[in-house]
Amino acid sequence: MFENNGKIKSLKVSLNADYSSRGYGFICFQEEEGASNALKRPEEEGIQVMKFEPKDRRSLRKLINNIYVKNIPPTWTEADLRTYFAPFGSIKSLIVQQNNFG
Repeated sequence: MFENNGKIKSLKVSLNADYSSRGYGFICFQEEEGASNALKRPEEEGIQVMKFEPKDRRSLRKLINNIYVKNIPPTWTEADLRTYFAPFGSIKSLIVQQNNFG
């Protein structure tokens, strides 16, 4: 639905514990122009598009410093992840989640 606005770098649909949609998600476009184009879209099928605005600077810092990693080898432990990412900087927190799909 949004790829005609510009190249999508990443996207995430927020899910409930049962993997059903919470009704919102996030799209990060490769270029600022893609995001600007998406914001100009008319509302379709009740879908609203709005710019993400962190509540304060601390929220923005968290947004920039957090990463989401998937397809981690199932045999890896939290220690393996810390070792793998340690060369890139200090890891202040790490959460490993698994689902029924692997």
